[in-house]
Amino acid sequence: MKDHNKLISTRSAIVYVGVILCMVVILGQVLLLFIIKGSELRELGDKNAYRKREVSGIRGNIFSIHGELIATSIPVFTLRWDYQVMEKRFPGVLDTMAAGLADALKGSKAHYLAKLRQAITQNNRYYKLNEKTSYEQLKRLKSLPVFNESRYNNGLIIEEKTQRTYPYKDLAYRTIGLDREGNDGDVGIEGAYSKYLSGEKINRMERRISGGNYTPVEMNDNVEPKNGYDIYTTLNMQYQDVAQNALKNHLIAQKAMAGCAVLMEVNTGNILAMSNLSLSDGRLRETYNLAIGNQMEPGSTFKLATVLALLQDHKATLQDTTIIHNGVKYYYGQKMIDSHAEQGEQIFSLESAFEKSSNAAISWFAFKHYAQKPEQFLSRLKAFNLNLTQEIEIPGEPTPFIKETSHAQWSKVSLPWMSIGYELMLTPLQILGFYNAVANNGEYVKPRFVLSAREGNKVHYQAEKEILNKEIASPDAIRQAKYLLEEVVREGTAEQAFRNSPYTVAGKTGTAQIHTTEQGYKGRQYNASFVGYFPADAPKYSCIVVVNRPSAGRYYASSVAVPVFKEIADKVYASDISIHKNPKDTIYRYHAYHYGYLDDLQTLSANLTYKIIAVDSEWGSLVFEATGEAKVTSSFPQKGKVPNLKGLGLRDAIYLAEKSEMKIRAEGSGKVIGQNPDPGEDTRKGATISITLN
Repeated sequence: MKDHNKLISTRSAIVYVGVILCMVVILGQVLLLFIIKGSELRELGDKNAYRKREVSGIRGNIFSIHGELIATSIPVFTLRWDYQVMEKRFPGVLDTMAAGLADALKGSKAHYLAKLRQAITQNNRYYKLNEKTSYEQLKRLKSLPVFNESRYNNGLIIEEKTQRTYPYKDLAYRTIGLDREGNDGDVGIEGAYSKYLSGEKINRMERRISGGNYTPVEMNDNVEPKNGYDIYTTLNMQYQDVAQNALKNHLIAQKAMAGCAVLMEVNTGNILAMSNLSLSDGRLRETYNLAIGNQMEPGSTFKLATVLALLQDHKATLQDTTIIHNGVKYYYGQKMIDSHAEQGEQIFSLESAFEKSSNAAISWFAFKHYAQKPEQFLSRLKAFNLNLTQEIEIPGEPTPFIKETSHAQWSKVSLPWMSIGYELMLTPLQILGFYNAVANNGEYVKPRFVLSAREGNKVHYQAEKEILNKEIASPDAIRQAKYLLEEVVREGTAEQAFRNSPYTVAGKTGTAQIHTTEQGYKGRQYNASFVGYFPADAPKYSCIVVVNRPSAGRYYASSVAVPVFKEIADKVYASDISIHKNPKDTIYRYHAYHYGYLDDLQTLSANLTYKIIAVDSEWGSLVFEATGEAKVTSSFPQKGKVPNLKGLGLRDAIYLAEKSEMKIRAEGSGKVIGQNPDPGEDTRKGATISITLN
């Protein structure tokens, strides 16, 4: 018994001594940490508990001239996963999670199951499951099993960012542009007005909280960055759609490599539409702003500058004549030939030479009056602002190339060739600016893309109309130039397209051969263009169309570029009643018949000052008469018969179908252009009408 007690005492002493030693070691470590390494560790702890992070405000929106949203920033989410939170629930929960991810996001269940397993295998507690997740997708995911629990139960880590999106997709894509933050490649309105759009960046102090998240430290009132201002542009998205579709359809038909179309408001310089399409990977896309950045030899559209110079300098009158033999003139052994050369002797006045776009005749007038002093001609071109940039805010505009007599490549034939638009380089927008000045009675207005920058109702920037040249030429010279442009459409190279048009047009065709390094001008590649304005008697809109390298067999501007201009002008004219000479005549001519809800039709008639006779019906048709009256015919849906829905909007079609106790299945948007079953067929209660809208 004594030996047993002694053994217990010995063991107890050993345990006691061991405990004492452990306590001494622990106390020593505590003293070491607090006294010797304390300050260093506290500093490290503070450093890990706080961080400074650069935070940006939300980028401002971009709006059209009518307040439509054309560029905005939307939240997008990156989804990551901390697998350790879920370890006790493996393996069955992985299958449920994969099914939820496949339901809410794009991809298959097997795809996401492989991702979840990979996170576990790689021991990655910050594994990326998906990026660019939309708010709707995230909302859907959070409603599904497992993901509807807290982060501490499912391990889901959500990171929010913003992404720039463009509701109108590729409409005016290069004009709206891109802001490549940190790079010099900014383009369009996004790049030019980034200082207003980008808002404020701050270095925000944040404190670490549970779960590895951070929260702002309320050190001062400026813990949140300031959002960017909204930009209101001059772009009219209805006209933009018209211009882009017209250009695209004709480029496809002509098998062209590229093209652009620009619509501008004459008096203000507002750019209402700008479309730039280039062939890329077999598709026409907005990859480069041709209108602003692409220099080209303008060809015959430059003849307006030559003739205006002759008129302004009183070198020639419209009645002065020259004789051209076989459509050819020779200058120091080089042949200048008309594109439509006729055999025999032809007498051209300055007026007819411009109307028929005679290279030989126009160049002869320029050579006769300026050959001895070409500096006079060049000086007059400078007075037209043709040697200067337009100083537009959007980056990418090159300086026009107007060859000087001191240039190394100036020759004896430079003057006649420059007079018809060769040996010089301009962009489409620079050419349009010059024509717009003629339409604007000599006042050269700077093209404008932006109207204002706003923060709510507060205006931080207001664009003013800028005049680059108050008077490029005398009123008399401008008057004669405008007359010539109208004659081109009435009797000249653009005559066929605008015959019987309800509005007047003034403009000039241009078909320029493209010079290439390999073949010079022998490659038979062309730029076809038409530039002008309408209505010619009271100009409100100016427009230029350029079609690059058409290869479907046609290359003259009259058959390649003019149809695009006409399609744009027709639709703009139809939508802008302010330029109609007689609104009632226009309505009678184009919109004589209307069918629908009579209360709405009566309101329409009253606004258009038509007299309408009241009828005891809520549905019917209405015909506008040239006399100023509106005839109404009542229409009642027949019971058991399919109603006529053609021509109605979706709301009215649904209303009328329900009146007939039928259901609607709709496809498309706009007005009803087709229906099945046909109007008047027998039907039954609850049957379905399928309608197509456009």
